[in-house]
Amino acid sequence: MVAALVYLQFCSWANLLLSQVRRLRHPQYLLGLLAGLAYLGLVFWRPFTARHPEPAAGINPANPPSFLEGGSVEHLAAGGLFLLAAFTWLLPSKRAALDFSEAEIAWLFPAPLPRRMLVHYRLLKTQVGLVFSALIMALVTSAASRGRFVWAMLPGWWILMSALEMHRLAAGFTRTRLLDRGLPNWARRLLVLGVLVAMGSLIWRNLAPHLAGLSLTEPPSLPPWTVAIEDALGNGIVGAILLPFRTLARPLVILASGAGLITLLPALGVLAFLYLWALKSAVGFEDESLDRAERRTRLVQAARTGNWHLAAEQQSEGHAPFPLPPRGLRLLALTWKNLISAQLLLTSPFLIVLGISLLCGLLAFRFTLPEAPFLKFLAALLAGILPMVFILGPELARFDLRQDLPQADLLKTYPLPGWQVVLGELLAPALVLTFIQWLMIGAAVIALPAIGQRGEWSLGTRVSLAAAAMILTPALNLTLLLLHNGTALLFPAWVRPPGNAGSAGSAAAIDAMGQRLLLMLAHLAGLLVALLVPCALGGAVFLLTRLVFAWTIALPLAALVAALALGGQGALALKLLGDRFERMDITD
Repeated sequence: MVAALVYLQFCSWANLLLSQVRRLRHPQYLLGLLAGLAYLGLVFWRPFTARHPEPAAGINPANPPSFLEGGSVEHLAAGGLFLLAAFTWLLPSKRAALDFSEAEIAWLFPAPLPRRMLVHYRLLKTQVGLVFSALIMALVTSAASRGRFVWAMLPGWWILMSALEMHRLAAGFTRTRLLDRGLPNWARRLLVLGVLVAMGSLIWRNLAPHLAGLSLTEPPSLPPWTVAIEDALGNGIVGAILLPFRTLARPLVILASGAGLITLLPALGVLAFLYLWALKSAVGFEDESLDRAERRTRLVQAARTGNWHLAAEQQSEGHAPFPLPPRGLRLLALTWKNLISAQLLLTSPFLIVLGISLLCGLLAFRFTLPEAPFLKFLAALLAGILPMVFILGPELARFDLRQDLPQADLLKTYPLPGWQVVLGELLAPALVLTFIQWLMIGAAVIALPAIGQRGEWSLGTRVSLAAAAMILTPALNLTLLLLHNGTALLFPAWVRPPGNAGSAGSAAAIDAMGQRLLLMLAHLAGLLVALLVPCALGGAVFLLTRLVFAWTIALPLAALVAALALGGQGALALKLLGDRFERMDITD
């Protein structure tokens, strides 16, 4: 029976590879493959072939000075892995279920197979994606470390990614057992939040004495930073909790310096423990997996018949974000449906309440300890993350027209003009992204430190910066979403709707990566062009109003003018995309 399952999976991989080779006959896939290969060559091949300059005198080339020297890399990586594991216990609310296709459920579930065999088969299916991802990460880390490929990095990354997958599986089974024994989701989440708060307080207690003697204006290459990180994350209860995560991260750090493969043995031990945990904690996932497959089938049928109320119920089994009135703006029905489709991850009431509570707690912390070094670190961190959220957010929030493009034939039958269909599809991700970014902007402005003796970051300054950023945020989100959905309408063959991307192998194909790279460059170029006129108008308004008012008043006014200009351009683009949607041939 094991041989039959292996043969089935091998044939699936072979057919997947053959289908990807055959589709290269189409120009869009061939162009994506060429772009992906060119990108890989520039990123990976050049560091391996380039000549590196000789190190300065007194510097060991095998161990250059860095604030990540010593064991600080292990400790930081362990902290990141711990947070990933904590979110696995914090966010999910449903019972454990494994993703099987309808055909696999029809043939494997009635077969005389033990439950462990199905778990093994599911783990086998993930190996293609894990191995490919490990290869990419090995190339990245090898090129960044010494300019030559370190083959030992490949098993290290595979162990780490397999451990994360094993933990996700085992945690799902364990959460289901806790539910069956009467522990509700809210109690489990409170317990996990309590552990996180306790860990944060212990880390801060160990880190605070070191921060008192460090200067935040000096470059982060000084040994005291390494000592502070190792002392905060490697001692006491925190060090004991992070020990398994350090064991998984240590091979990647050690092997990059050319150490032996013996460092993989402890990590393999952790992986074996997670594997046994997943098998021992396996619960009855068949019913939930079958229900998930049936819900997916009913969702497709409901979408094809235009019954969005039934489609939303089958997709999320959650509460509607707001009551949908029988009369009103008809485009809000599309927004309502898309918000429900994103409810599990982004519009969950738990996450909304948690985000607002953290913001209120940060505000109280600011009034209590206004000069705490933690606020300076948080402000710098958010300032670095916010641009990535603005750029990557519209790409990840795909619950819009890109999700419903396969049902374009049904959307065209609705009594809505094309521009209203596009607008209704865009409002849901725009609202979600704007809320998340407003929370981050508020946290960054609250955490901004006072600079100089006069305290330039006064209350008026903070309010002005927050107002300007929050005014621009919705317009920027709509502009980027128009660019993403515009490319979906112009090049529908290059868009993979959520849940329709295929297996891990197809999602990680080089041609798909090349297509995403080309689209990303097109989106960035379109954004730069779209910002020319608003930036010019906003700058002119700022200079003129600065002659009369203080800059704290001129800045929000300039942001408002720039946002209105972006909105005007967006309205024109919305009309053009609506006309394109109405003319689109659904038979292509």
